Amino acid sequence: MRKSHKANHLVTLPVMFCVACLATEPDNMPPVMEIIAPARDVVFFVGDTVEIIAEAYDTDGSVRSVEFFVDGRPIGYDTLNPFAVTWHTAGESRYRHQLRALALDDDDASATHSVVVLTSWVYERPEEVGDGWDTASLTSVGMDTLPFVNLMNALRSNEDHRTHGVLISRHGRLVFEQYFAGHRRHDQDVTTAFGRDTIHDLASVTKSVTSTLLGIAIDRGKIADVHQSLFGYFPEYAHLNDGSKDGVELQHVVTMTAGLEWNEWGFALTDDRNDLVQFNQAPDPLAFALAKPMVAEPGTVFAYSGANSMLLGDAIRRASGIRLDSLAQEYLFTPLGINDLDWKYYRHISPDLVAAHGDLELRPRDMLKLGELYLRDGVWNGEQIISTGWVQTAATPYYSFPNRFTGHLEGLVGYSHGWWVRSADYGSGAFSASGWGDQAIIVLPEYDMVAVFTGGSYWEMPFLTSHEMMVDYVLPSILAVTPSAAPKPGPPS
Repeated sequence: MRKSHKANHLVTLPVMFCVACLATEPDNMPPVMEIIAPARDVVFFVGDTVEIIAEAYDTDGSVRSVEFFVDGRPIGYDTLNPFAVTWHTAGESRYRHQLRALALDDDDASATHSVVVLTSWVYERPEEVGDGWDTASLTSVGMDTLPFVNLMNALRSNEDHRTHGVLISRHGRLVFEQYFAGHRRHDQDVTTAFGRDTIHDLASVTKSVTSTLLGIAIDRGKIADVHQSLFGYFPEYAHLNDGSKDGVELQHVVTMTAGLEWNEWGFALTDDRNDLVQFNQAPDPLAFALAKPMVAEPGTVFAYSGANSMLLGDAIRRASGIRLDSLAQEYLFTPLGINDLDWKYYRHISPDLVAAHGDLELRPRDMLKLGELYLRDGVWNGEQIISTGWVQTAATPYYSFPNRFTGHLEGLVGYSHGWWVRSADYGSGAFSASGWGDQAIIVLPEYDMVAVFTGGSYWEMPFLTSHEMMVDYVLPSILAVTPSAAPKPGPPS
């Protein structure tokens, strides 16, 4: 009678396979063998008992035995067809496991077959490390853990998913935090094992930091208001104003509606026809931007422009007398407890010209603080860092798009003062900072929540975009538990 291979928590599923056979003699046919269970990419929990089953036959003899391996480690063999062995998974630390079976026939010819299976991800509350974040469990803030388990398993099943980090805060507490490895910057081919203490390139999320500094400069009286003339801060470039540019205000550059000709999205960032590429190559980038002709009335047409943010950043420096990075450190980052960061500069042009449009690097936990600051009307730890009025200005749509974006920009329906307006999928009043590679800080007032994503999908689409992760996993985790918004607590303490 054929022996039984039953065990508790049995996992047996069909499989797609590829057989590789190695003959030892020209006249000796090797056996044919396949693993029939578990299936490729099947997910199980550590502690489950998994039965590995293979079928094998030999056209010119018999199969003597099949030996089984897990990650190259032998775990047993069997001599009866179907061949099987029990794998006890308690104590396994890896989440991707290669299961391999090696068949030997009576002439010592062999065949081997492998499948990869996954250990299910298990949720753990983020660790408190004294960096300003109190942590809590997902369930304690009314969120279901199962959608996050499904999200992590989906990402881990695709090794090239290009997501680097996912963080969620709700009711002022950090409740979810996961990191993956990937390329640190779009121009680097070195893999970085991202973690809690690794700073990440924000790309154009930097623009939202620059717009925040405009609000701080206005709050502190260094700039009167957003209606100041752009050219008023650049008197040495007055010859580039033919009179038609008199109406360009700071409000127009921060909302990407300056009306100056600019094409940053029509050509790849490797194409010399791209205006941002030309800006970076110009002997005087600011002059290059200010010399552009007017093609629309200020405030009427949206044209995404890194040059706008560069002009805005230098205008803030000129008005305040403080270099942009120093201003940010004194009035924004230090109050938030942010000290680990890196700015980029145009030092070949001027030691004072900071890259206000991109490539600031922060820890994802500190990105989350920026989102939380806006969610709490500009307050952090009881201190008013930016005025409530500026937060309301940044969150209020200024320009609505006629068509919805897709891909990396899916879920964006408009633009405000350095921040994007999110679709109704995110609840009422949601807005975000967004950057190339799928960097995002998403503020969701209706759900009293902030989400941060970092990624490396610079040149290719990711396995899951941040928008897909939000609408397919994160938001359902709230709706499954609390269909309506919970009351807002006070600011974090």
